[in-house]
Parts: sequence; C-alpha cells; structure tokens
Amino acid sequence: MQILNNQTYKQFAEYDIMQSKLVRKWDEIKMNSKKDCLKKPIVCVVICILSAVILLFAGIGIGYGMYSEPETSTPTGYASNPDYEYMVGAAAWQMSAEAHALMMQGFNIAQTNIDDMVALADDAQQGYQWVETDGQRKLTFEGKQVAVVCDIDDTLVDGVHYTANILGKNGEWTNKAFTDFVQSLGCTALPGAVQFANHCVENGIALFYVTNRYDQGYKLSENGYAGQEGYKKSDGTVIGSSTFDVFGKTIYDITMESMARLGFPINDSHAVNYNKNAILVVNDTKLNGSSKEWVRRGIAEGGIVNTGERAQESTAYPETVNLSSHHIAMLLGDDLNDISQIFSESENAVDRVSLTVENIDKWGTKWIVFPNAVYGSSANYASQYGFSELFDYFDYTRADSEAWELYD
Repeated sequence: MQILNNQTYKQFAEYDIMQSKLVRKWDEIKMNSKKDCLKKPIVCVVICILSAVILLFAGIGIGYGMYSEPETSTPTGYASNPDYEYMVGAAAWQMSAEAHALMMQGFNIAQTNIDDMVALADDAQQGYQWVETDGQRKLTFEGKQVAVVCDIDDTLVDGVHYTANILGKNGEWTNKAFTDFVQSLGCTALPGAVQFANHCVENGIALFYVTNRYDQGYKLSENGYAGQEGYKKSDGTVIGSSTFDVFGKTIYDITMESMARLGFPINDSHAVNYNKNAILVVNDTKLNGSSKEWVRRGIAEGGIVNTGERAQESTAYPETVNLSSHHIAMLLGDDLNDISQIFSESENAVDRVSLTVENIDKWGTKWIVFPNAVYGSSANYASQYGFSELFDYFDYTRADSEAWELYD
C-alpha cells in the first residue's frame, strides 16, 4: 500500500475542489435545462455526455494524484557535505567492531613478536641478546638496539572521531580543525595501543613515533587567515598561517602533549610517562611527500635526524636527535607508505597488490598493517588508476584478465 505524503494530499484536495465545482455546475445545468432537455432530447444527450467526460477526467486526476509517485528532491545522502558522500561507507566500516577487532589483533600479533625476540635474547640465540648501557637493559640484534617504528593516526590513535565530525556535522577537513581534534578529549588511543607501546620500552626496545602531522599551513580562503604571512613555498607563494601563529604551539609540541596525555611513553622529561627510548619524529611532507623512507633510513643507519620541531618558533623540544644505528624489527601503520619505500614508488594500484603478495612472508612478522578505508594511499592509488578500470581488471567474468596471476 502506498503511503500518501503531503504533496499527494495537496493534489487530492485540489482535485476534490474541482470535482465539487463540476458537480455543482451539473446540478445547475439540470435545473435550468430540465425543460429544454425534455423539449430537445438531443441537446440533453450532448450535455450529459460532455459532463460525464469532464467528471471522468476529474476522477482520473484524483486517482493519479493519490497513487502516482510524488515529486521528490534529489537526495542529499548521509554526509552533511555532499563532497564527502563518497567516504560514508568507508567511514562506517572504519567505525565498526570488525575494524577495531583487526586493530587489536594487530597489537596482539606485534606483542607476540616482541615476546619471541625477548625469549631469543634470554637464550642469546639467532643474533638477539641483552646489553647493559647507561644502567638500562637494551634488546639488541647483532649489536644494534632493536627498534619498532609506528605511525600515529589510525595506527595508535583512533581518527574515526574526527571523521565522524566531518561527515556528520560538516566539520572542516583542515589543519586547524585536525589540531583542534588532537587537543580534544575525543582524540583517544586505540584499544591495545598504549599497552603495546609500553611493552616495547619495558623490554629494551627503541620506539619511534613517525607521523605526517606536519604543519601544512592554513588555507588562505579560511576566514581570519587571508593575508597572513605564514609559511611559503620555495617560489615564495604564501600557503597560510602556521600552527604556532594560531595556537602558540607547534604541531610537534601539540603531538608530544597529546601522546603524553593518552599514556604513551614519550621522550618528554616533563611527562609522567617519560622514556628516552620513545622518540617522536614528524615527517616534513612538503619536502618528502607521504614517504617516510628518510626517517627509516636515519633510524637504521644512525646520525643526526630532524625531529620536525620548528625551533624557529618553539624551543620546547629539540630540533634534531643524534641516533645510533638500529635494527628495525617491526613497522606498524595504516598505510603501506608507513611500511616500505617500495610501496611509495609503486606504479599503480595493481602494482601495489602485486608487491604485497610478493612480500607475503613479512605480513604479521615484520610488517603490521592496520585497517583504514577512509583516506590514504589506498584511496589515492585507486582513484588514479580509475575506479571503473580497477573494477574491470578484477572482474571474474573477464577471461583475459591478468588479475588472477597476482596470486600465483
């Protein structure tokens, strides 16, 4: 049964009024023409036929108004901003129990890997052993301290609360809005993340937080920022105000404070959970893009590594750290660019799948990946390849597809 909406009721009322007028007119014709009709039967017949036709079309109109599909406006979808509608399904999955289960599964696997290395060091097997340095016991592999490298957002920190605000309340996808989120109570650690981080440093492992939370500046079109000096590109083009201009702190400062508040060990001597083996490095994405290879190389080879702190604005934390060489035992991230340079240099979305299969032995042992269907390289590569082309490539009905060879 079709439910009548307001538009249908309006149409019904209009046709009802029209029918009432026609009925009254018909009564008038009957009264005024009664004698004429008796005297001139042909005229009477013609009048009856015309009236019946009019009433018939009125009835059809009423029926059409009641039972035809009402006019509707174009649906706006679920996202407050239609430009973000494409992210709705991915964001809903990112907020699901299944996604969070995979995240916790990742930490459990990574923690088991650490326990295995600790057991080997206890028995001085396969190159692992304990070394006492500066009153601290360090887990080493072939003379180098073992290191674990972790991304932050959607790897250690849950970013779905920020995504929910963007989609549900038309929040801003800007650096300022993201910085507001990082400083809010809605910025929370993923279940198992803090425990895993503490498990690393408690077992003599150097833990590196490597993030792309670099100060991009603010859009000049934003209210209150147009015309400000801010940072510039190499050609002198102003790209907007810095985080320090707005918040009085750099994004490095803000991230250090946030990680400490969430309970992560951090190399901030003022933090309750201070640990000099938990080091934050912010990747300069203006210079390096999303690739973190230069950071990984600095950790592995040692030497002076930029932390990403803007010393020209804030002296709260050091601009550089002097690292010894490390053995990177595990890398954790929600984007394959967090894991290896081979993915940053991959040709296209299909090539990335091929590289993933070729390195099957590393997943869950050296490389731990967390789910993120909302943003990042996975979405970027798919878009660049072309969604229709990607669907066609993997279509099982294509006898000439090379997709199946990816799994050989």
